[in-house]
Amino acid sequence: MYRDILSLSKGLVGTVYEREYFVGANTPILFGYASIFYRINTWFRFRKIASLIRRFGGKGNTLDVGCALGHSLVRFESIGLKPVGCDISAWATKRARKIHPHINIIRANALALPFRSGAFDTVTAFETLEHCSDLNLALREIRRVIKPKGLVIASVPTTNLNRTYDDETHLWHKSLREWLTLFESHFRILSVDFFMKFMKYVDGKTCNTFITLRTRKD
Repeated sequence: MYRDILSLSKGLVGTVYEREYFVGANTPILFGYASIFYRINTWFRFRKIASLIRRFGGKGNTLDVGCALGHSLVRFESIGLKPVGCDISAWATKRARKIHPHINIIRANALALPFRSGAFDTVTAFETLEHCSDLNLALREIRRVIKPKGLVIASVPTTNLNRTYDDETHLWHKSLREWLTLFESHFRILSVDFFMKFMKYVDGKTCNTFITLRTRKD
């Protein structure tokens, strides 16, 4: 869920996507990835994700790109998937490994995924792509590491339904139509679904837009 920086040696990742970004500077109970409301929201949100996985036959080895603290990974396990997580943040991956020591979680850049081609049956990227400096490269990497006919589920903020400019780490501010045009250049679109966030009552953000994709022949 985090801005990808091609050179990690510059130290920018540590200043942007470390503890404060995830926990929240002022009200960690209400805000941040470890907050009560975030956990409630992700529990309900995962019901939507699980329904999409069942509907379109998601299975097997599953990579979550931008896994943050790994909340989705343990839920993937609960529905029979074999999850692997990666995130650009050193703080998040270290914390996620402590929370889920039995799950493989690594620090990795979405623009250069350290996995062999065709390693995964399913790939997810929830609120991640808008932080990537090169969208086409990120999508090519997802396509590279997924098997033929593999399933991809991405969620993105859209200017139609979200105040995307509120988050200064967002590098892209696209309408739903613009996102779909981008995805269509790499994948076959299976469905577009929406989830009204419980968190909208706290942070004013309204909706997750889930786009389910299938790898296609060139």
